[in-house]
Amino acid sequence: MDPDPHPFRGGRTEKKPAQAADARKKALLAISNGKSTRANGYLAATEEQLRLAGIESVVFDRIEANPLKSTVMAGAAAAREHGCDMIVALGGGSVMDAAKAIALMASNDGDLWDYVFGGTGKEQQAEHAPLPVIAITTTAGTGSEVDPWGVVTNEQTHEKIGVEAGFPVLAVVDPKLMLTVPPKFTAYQGFDALFHSVESYISKFANLASDMYALTAIEHIAATCRAPWPMATISKPVPAWPSATPSPAW
Repeated sequence: MDPDPHPFRGGRTEKKPAQAADARKKALLAISNGKSTRANGYLAATEEQLRLAGIESVVFDRIEANPLKSTVMAGAAAAREHGCDMIVALGGGSVMDAAKAIALMASNDGDLWDYVFGGTGKEQQAEHAPLPVIAITTTAGTGSEVDPWGVVTNEQTHEKIGVEAGFPVLAVVDPKLMLTVPPKFTAYQGFDALFHSVESYISKFANLASDMYALTAIEHIAATCRAPWPMATISKPVPAWPSATPSPAW
């Protein structure tokens, strides 16, 4: 397995997915139901790298924002039908969340909610390990590429719950993939990362070590989230960002 499990570097998409595939033979390549992944050439580039590694790929392009349980089950069925032995998630948080849940259900029987703890979930332990997942994020903010959870909506019970499916075996964070994100959405993603950091700081499970990471993240986010705005077409003045230094109360 790759010794660098979460590489952050421009151009990493050009070689990392193939390196991490090892002896795998066929990938379900999960993307959103939108157009940007294809239009920007990211899908074609990923397919080419897998091809160069001798890995077939099948595209599953039905993942919506806030993925549904029915979509996860359809993805798992597609992975089984095509004999896929790995999942490659190419997209933002919703795609990566769905891909992790798909990986779980591709190797286990039953319904996704059988393995959900909380709500109407049946709280069963999965009998088999999920398929390995390579997460290639095209947005910054969710952190889904480095956690084991997949947040899925059950449209039948109207529940939205995190399913613990397993960590991706590789997270590829290539800043080049984020250059085509509209400035407004880049700012939204910055706020997403900010909220995660604040949640960590105010959590009842917080400790000195986690506070250090949370406050440092808040500081960096406050400084760097200014960058997207000059590139945007803005019809009215943008309010000033807060100081990059957390207040003494924090």
